[in-house]
Amino acid sequence: MPTDTFYRLPAQKRERLLAAIFDELSRVPVTELSINRIVQGADISRGSFYQYFRDRDDLIQFLLDSVRNHIADFIGTTAPACHGDPFELLRRILRWIRERGATPGNRVFCANLLAHLSASGCLTHCPPPGISLQKMEEWFDRYFDRSALLLETEEDFPLMLEMLLSLLRTAIAELFTPDTDPDAILRSFDRKLTILQRGMLQRKDLPHAV
Repeated sequence: MPTDTFYRLPAQKRERLLAAIFDELSRVPVTELSINRIVQGADISRGSFYQYFRDRDDLIQFLLDSVRNHIADFIGTTAPACHGDPFELLRRILRWIRERGATPGNRVFCANLLAHLSASGCLTHCPPPGISLQKMEEWFDRYFDRSALLLETEEDFPLMLEMLLSLLRTAIAELFTPDTDPDAILRSFDRKLTILQRGMLQRKDLPHAV
């Protein structure tokens, strides 16, 4: 996490540093990120940078935490407008992420962060930054009604959240894969959610958990 010195920076200087960080990660992957280029772009000394961040990993963690905060803010303002439909919230989250990556610079920046998570194993085994099973359960209970779901056991609820997270994680990764069609990804995601909402078997043939 950034030091207190970072948060005490004058707003203009802090924004200049953040812009230099964004420019760097919009050009190169995390493994090629250069502190020297960042400090040159921000017009600060290398020593000053290390007064704000311990190292590159600390900087990357700060960026991921920023993503988490943006997602949490978006969900906080959007969930109440979904009229009790958690699947609609997931659709809106993916559309919002697609919009954030619409410009070339943002797209490369997001792709580089995702590539870093993938290389470290986090993208495969963890939910998207800012969206965990625990967070989803908190948001669900805050904005939605579990009784509206067809759940046969208590275990069904976390399993449902796990499936939804898996779909969202895959769709986000696809959005930032080169030469993909974002509109097709959104349509596919929408259809998969619809299938989960509707179920696959006719109600009369639906087996019950044993």
